[in-house]
Amino acid sequence: MNNSTWQHPYVNIFKHFDIGSTKKCTKQGDVTALMDRELKSTVFRIRGLVPANNYIQFPAQSSNQTLALTGHLFYALFRPIFDKFFSIHIDILTHEQHLVRISLSNLYREFKVTQTSIQFPYTSPNTTMHWTVLCFDLESILLTYMTNQHYHMIKSFQLCGNMMVKNCFSSKYFYDSGLSNQKMKQSSNRALPRELSYPVGKDESWHEKYDFIMIPNSSSSIIDENSNDLSSKIGSVQVHSARDSSRTDDTMNQSFTNSIQNTISPRDNQNNWQKSIKPIDGFPSLPTMPESSTSTNHNNDGIHLFINSQSIPSNNSINDDFNFDLALTTDRSQLSHLPDPILRLRTVIGLGNRISSSTSLLWTQDGNYVLYPSNAIVVQMHVETQQQWFFIGHTDKVSAIAFNGNSSLLATTQTGPSGILRLWKFETRRCICVVRVPGTSNLHALDFGIRNLSDSSSTLVVVGHGEQPQQSRTIVCVYNTLNAHKGSIDLLCRSTTDASISHIRFVPYDSTRFLSIGSDNIRFWRMKNGNDLKSMSISVDDIEQLEYTDLQFEHSSNNKLNELVVYVSSKSGHIIELLYDERRVVKIHRLLPTKRSNGSTDKITMANGPSIGICAFTCTSNFSITGSNDGYVRVWSNDFTQVYIEAKHDQAICGLVTSHDQTRILILTVSGSLGVLNLVNKEHTNLIRAHTQNVTDIDYDDTRKQMISVGHDGTIRIWCFRTGKQLSEFTAERETPVVVTYAPNRQIFACGFDNGTIKVFELNTSIISAEITHHTKGITGLLYAHNGGRLISSDEEGTLCLLDANDSYKLQRTVAKALSTSQKGTMILSISPDGKHTAYVGPTEYVVTIVETNSLNQTLRIDISSCTLITNDRRSITSSEAALFARFAPNRQLLVATTNFKLLKFDSYTGKLLNIINNIHKRTFDCLTLSSDSQYLVTGGDNMIKFWDDANFQSFVGHSEPIQKVFFTDDNMHLVSIGDSIFIWDVLAWTTPRPGQLNTTQSTLPSKMLERVPSVLSILDNSGQPRNPPEPFQYSQQNNGHTARAITRSLSNSEIDKNTNVPQGQKKTNNKKSSKKQTDNPPAIRRHFIQRVNQSHLAKKRYVAPVNQESLKLRSIIGYNGNGRENLAWHAHSGFFAYSVGCNVIVENLNNNHQTILTGHTEEISTLTLSNDVSILASAQCSTLTNKDELQTKIIIWDIKMLHQKLYLHQSVHAIQSMAFSRDDRFLITIGDYRKPMLTLWSTHDYTNLLNWQDESSPSSYMNCLAWNSARANEFCLGCSNGCIRFCTIVEQTNDTNVRLQVVNGYVPSSISEHAKLPCEITSCVYLISNSQLVLCSTNCGFVTCWNTRTNSCLLHWKADSNEICYMTAMKYKLLTGSASGCLRLWNIENLEVNLGQTKNNDS
Repeated sequence: MNNSTWQHPYVNIFKHFDIGSTKKCTKQGDVTALMDRELKSTVFRIRGLVPANNYIQFPAQSSNQTLALTGHLFYALFRPIFDKFFSIHIDILTHEQHLVRISLSNLYREFKVTQTSIQFPYTSPNTTMHWTVLCFDLESILLTYMTNQHYHMIKSFQLCGNMMVKNCFSSKYFYDSGLSNQKMKQSSNRALPRELSYPVGKDESWHEKYDFIMIPNSSSSIIDENSNDLSSKIGSVQVHSARDSSRTDDTMNQSFTNSIQNTISPRDNQNNWQKSIKPIDGFPSLPTMPESSTSTNHNNDGIHLFINSQSIPSNNSINDDFNFDLALTTDRSQLSHLPDPILRLRTVIGLGNRISSSTSLLWTQDGNYVLYPSNAIVVQMHVETQQQWFFIGHTDKVSAIAFNGNSSLLATTQTGPSGILRLWKFETRRCICVVRVPGTSNLHALDFGIRNLSDSSSTLVVVGHGEQPQQSRTIVCVYNTLNAHKGSIDLLCRSTTDASISHIRFVPYDSTRFLSIGSDNIRFWRMKNGNDLKSMSISVDDIEQLEYTDLQFEHSSNNKLNELVVYVSSKSGHIIELLYDERRVVKIHRLLPTKRSNGSTDKITMANGPSIGICAFTCTSNFSITGSNDGYVRVWSNDFTQVYIEAKHDQAICGLVTSHDQTRILILTVSGSLGVLNLVNKEHTNLIRAHTQNVTDIDYDDTRKQMISVGHDGTIRIWCFRTGKQLSEFTAERETPVVVTYAPNRQIFACGFDNGTIKVFELNTSIISAEITHHTKGITGLLYAHNGGRLISSDEEGTLCLLDANDSYKLQRTVAKALSTSQKGTMILSISPDGKHTAYVGPTEYVVTIVETNSLNQTLRIDISSCTLITNDRRSITSSEAALFARFAPNRQLLVATTNFKLLKFDSYTGKLLNIINNIHKRTFDCLTLSSDSQYLVTGGDNMIKFWDDANFQSFVGHSEPIQKVFFTDDNMHLVSIGDSIFIWDVLAWTTPRPGQLNTTQSTLPSKMLERVPSVLSILDNSGQPRNPPEPFQYSQQNNGHTARAITRSLSNSEIDKNTNVPQGQKKTNNKKSSKKQTDNPPAIRRHFIQRVNQSHLAKKRYVAPVNQESLKLRSIIGYNGNGRENLAWHAHSGFFAYSVGCNVIVENLNNNHQTILTGHTEEISTLTLSNDVSILASAQCSTLTNKDELQTKIIIWDIKMLHQKLYLHQSVHAIQSMAFSRDDRFLITIGDYRKPMLTLWSTHDYTNLLNWQDESSPSSYMNCLAWNSARANEFCLGCSNGCIRFCTIVEQTNDTNVRLQVVNGYVPSSISEHAKLPCEITSCVYLISNSQLVLCSTNCGFVTCWNTRTNSCLLHWKADSNEICYMTAMKYKLLTGSASGCLRLWNIENLEVNLGQTKNNDS
């Protein structure tokens, strides 16, 4: 019986290979199983910013497993996600034993064929993505686009986000889509199997609801043996439609060249929107032929993709003058769609909660704009109009910002433990690079080196604290940002100091020198040789304990360092004047308060008394400007003897920056005001005023278009909603306002304070009309009844009070302990849409109570800890939750947020549980709101906003702290969110055209996609902002897990002539002998070397030209053999660097990239090793069969000094798995791979074979790694299969040639294998440098074990990774592990010996 009969008639891949099994399937990233309402079945949603990081893959281990699916037709039932990238990759094995990848993706702009891949671009004319049946005829694809390649089987496939997928199956039969019973009887075609088809209603047409795509669209191989008319039906690739029957094939045919030359992707959607004004010209769309080649019937409904493999002309025949319009659309594309993004940030009112210095203020060169951070956002504001634009991407508070010389690049840093540095292209406000500054946290200062105003200033210095919270040391890093536009920057040097640094400035016209100041130090820095950072500090002897506040250089038109003057200000009122070149203090200025004589406002003289505390300082070519803690901004002469201007502010000055033309000063105060002082006309313009601490509550007046807010800074502020300007401010003494609400008539508002007082203010007169003191604890909730006659209040003790607003706010009723006190927030009370009922959580966190607003009489109590939901299929789901808050919806529903981040929907009349929505947020769930028609839900949590439309949502970042409240305006056109600042968003669901019609509204792609397409953002709207920041280190990485072990070999002598004629009988005999040994169950771990199958043979006749007479010389090789193991050698101190490519060893000079190619091997090199004295390099190749059919693995010994072959050795194994020199370089050990695991010991004196050893007791056991003891030259350990570690000692008897090997076995604890549920293997070993008695071993299940080499026992183990740990290396008190998933982890093992109770003294 044929072994492929089990695949007849088809294979349901998801079911047969068990998609839920981790051994047969890999689900990476955001992959979720959910119930699709349209299909009424379970589907899998794959989504993520980078498709390569979010995928479903069959089989789980694509490198050493295979699906072995022989059906040449591959079907995928999927639906792409609109305006997102997706990819489908199918790896097939040909009869010629070649691996070919066939891919379909909307990432591809054009059709492309290489020796190992075929790439099809995907396009669609509609904004509505339909469920699709995608069929690949793999055999026809190979015959059409590959030469001499014949389909054999499907090895693996990968579905990469963003898409919804129901199933995949393979078959040798073609299944026609949408066949009715009547048509199926009349036709010999096969209909889609029921379990692999889509549901169709009684009166519905399959082609009206779904799409069918065939690749290629014309093929003879898909015709069944019983079908005679199938070819006429699929003559071209098209989406079948019931309305297509009236069209001829000529009408439907599209040139595939036209399609692949004009593929539209999300990138094109951004690049072309300005040129297109038609509503149908949106992404994704298809190009069409000129009008002369199209039919007059323009009803193209249902067409999504055209691929015609039979009509690909040559490049020379393509007419560049074709006018390809975007024309093929459907009626369904005209339906309204949720725009992406649905929110656009319009106004930010806030300056940050930690306003500290002028490192956060910038002017643009033209003087029209200023930049400042507002918590996690950098705001760009026009000085005249106060219009705002935003740099969005940071996840914590922005601490410092800086421009390069020509203001083309903006650098920003954020606080927090992550140490994130972002670089932005200023013109487009696009983040082009994100860097995790190594070993740092709380970055707080940075500066660009500026040589001149037209320079791009590639040198950047960044300052932060140590990564550990208890670490107080300061870290200074210098970067070269020359390649920032490519997504990466280079770290030039790094230094650590105990001195504190608050400000840092580059020396003008020199990008290698800079100065820093801290609380009590002035330090000079200099870079030597480009990577050596040195510093020196100076002290001011005359004054003790100066606290420096700002640093400025004197304006100079030349770049002479010997004339450069530095000014340093201090809180004590002293300004230190230094001469930079001499590193010495020239003069100390003490600034005294001023007084005016004889009442004159013109003459200002100095007064006696204490000095002025200077908080900020700047200077121009003619003046010096100081900002002091008394609130004055003073303009001095350069010698500080005369004051020209004094400007009084309400509180201390904390930031001063002069414009480039030196005519205006940007002033920041600790009270939250930002203004501009014009030095010419002495006018002051206020740009913004804001809360200086978190905003706790806000309310909106739709009549006046005003907002009122309260914050922890103790102020009550009223804002203009349209402009964001502050209209008035109330300051409370000895009490802090916490909640606020407008009365329905909008003439008064009530404010609750933290001491339990409630005050009612009149807006017109700003007087307090009533003061209520019924509560003794802080107020938590306030709301008016709809008629304004009742005021309900709650406090921290859970007391609920009802007040009569018409009768001087007399107390009507009090309910003690009515509310739960376990949760605190601003959404304590919620009033129903009709105003008759009020809901709250209480008296416990498991109960939600609804009372009458006018009497507080209880009408309904819901116990959410025991609610049961009956689903449509009669299943019951019980909810046992604790409530956070409750909120009425406009449609009589009651929404309850729970501590498990779920949202429960109740009927507010009956208390029936209607629905449960899981995973609203991940860490916190702070607030929610609904639009007035209940169509959209907005939630706040995890410092972000989620905008929900049914089960779909969009996330928006910008807040750096918990969101206290979010609400729609009365017209649903805007959304307001508060927390660290006040954010006003435009809701684009009502006013913005669907994404297919791009105009001046915001158009945004995920930022990771934007980094891949730098040209996209050059056309973004000024207000367009990325919603999701790109993650650090993601822009320079190209993730492709399938190619890690499939890098093409370099050409070797065995590949000189692939067409050498070999007798058929001899070829079969050799293949039979070799294949039998090479297919002996290779190990499933990535650490073990697996030799690639070599189909080439050495030429029988070869000519080798004499030296220096070659007509062709190999100059350089680009590549690296990723299939090798430990095939890279690097000695950091000497700079020696070597690696293998195919059968060649490359020695590369890292300074100039010059390559020296060492030839001599004829097969793939498996491993390299370098002697400890860096004099010898050893390389080992895979085995070749001799005339006697004996295995011979060649090992070449290279002289590093002369870079030539010294000698070669032979070992009778299939391949060398690992080899290493002993500590004193007297011995060399080589171990064979799994097919013949033999250990060989060589003497490096004359390279004689001292001994061969193999474990005869366990023939199935093999060795994966070896490690020499760093302290003892005769000890080493072997990591083996079956969880075995072998501790070996070389026992020398009379001389070096008479040795024996002493081996002691140890086994990993059985609990590790039981935990991993798979056989345990040792994959890497390393001896600790600090204690040679300890050796660390990693395993294939992610554990690291620690062994005592004297007792041969396992002392401890820990879970270090979720995947196989392939390599480890130890430094002093540090351990670096690398896993098969590409994850590197650095471990601190300093206390390892102490925890094990061992001494730190090594034995002699």
